[in-house]
Amino acid sequence: MSPLRKSDVSRSEVITAPELLSDGYGVNSIYLSTVVSTTSSGVITVSLPSDDVSLIYSVDYQVDPGDIVWIYGTQPSGIADGYYTINQVLSDTSFTINEAIANSTDGYIQFRYVAGANLVGINPTGMETVQSNTVQKAIQELDVGKLSSFDHETLRQLIHFIDEGPADGFASGAYKVISPTPSVFPTSIVWYTDNTQTKKIVEKTIVWSGPVPSTITWKVYNTDGVTVAHTVSDSITYVSNIFEHTRTRTIS
Repeated sequence: MSPLRKSDVSRSEVITAPELLSDGYGVNSIYLSTVVSTTSSGVITVSLPSDDVSLIYSVDYQVDPGDIVWIYGTQPSGIADGYYTINQVLSDTSFTINEAIANSTDGYIQFRYVAGANLVGINPTGMETVQSNTVQKAIQELDVGKLSSFDHETLRQLIHFIDEGPADGFASGAYKVISPTPSVFPTSIVWYTDNTQTKKIVEKTIVWSGPVPSTITWKVYNTDGVTVAHTVSDSITYVSNIFEHTRTRTIS
């Protein structure tokens, strides 16, 4: 039996190692480089290196819809330069793209495989965040939902505020008010966005039992400064009236 050769299969039947390794834009994704003849009315025409090379029939290339092309050096003044996605291969030397493109002459073109992760399937059944069925799209879904370092700093969650107010990620000028004042046993400590005291960031209220707090409640507010986003309340018991013994936390 003769060994299986590249000419015996098409890209639609067998996914090769270079396709799986492709990132869609790096040099490892390029499978054909040649010269652009013209771009006109959305049709790109290329000059191929030999009669043996064809965008449709070539054994080595087999250009497919969805492949990426990078065009550069077009005239005049790089007017059609950029990345494009192949829509339909029309002939041995021409194809259309999904995106709009300016009319031009000359230039160079690189044909590139799509990112290999587009070719690897997954089963999203039972997943809460991911709904896509390819690795590429699944990663994109996860990336969209991630928090940046700035987003994390500015989360309106009480873990960021107990026991003090805002820090990194919040604007300077936050204003703290303790009530009543003067008092050894304050019942309210509020951080506002500024000294106008119109928008609250976080609030701590205390119910005292003699010299010790029996209940401490923290509230963090949404960006409107009025609506409560989260509440944490601690109920505290003591031994000999001054030594904390238990603390029950309610989170809402």
